[in-house]
Amino acid sequence: MREGIGLYKAKRKDNGKWIQGYLFCVWEKAYILLGTTNGIPNMVEVDPETVCQYIGESDKEGYKIHIGDRVESYEGEGVIAIDGMSIIVRFDKGAIWEFIKGFTGKLLLVIGNIHDKAVEE
Repeated sequence: MREGIGLYKAKRKDNGKWIQGYLFCVWEKAYILLGTTNGIPNMVEVDPETVCQYIGESDKEGYKIHIGDRVESYEGEGVIAIDGMSIIVRFDKGAIWEFIKGFTGKLLLVIGNIHDKAVEE
């Protein structure tokens, strides 16, 4: 199993900022669990539509890569996705890479996420 595979990130409901931790769901609500204080869970409610799982790899600058992250490499820009049982990078210009542990992430740079608002030009 990939290290840290239980980690997730999502946008907070209260301020829209990204938060990372462990996912906890109750009915339709999603929370990121940050730990406990005196045995009491420290959780923040998040937008369930923005939940992204960590894939166990980091980019060339050490940033954790999650499903839905936008990345760039010599192939151009792409998105981290799941295809069956494989984690892939689907590039805008048609190339597709399958993740090879310890190698593929070193060729990528995370530049955003599919849930981030597009920058207006």
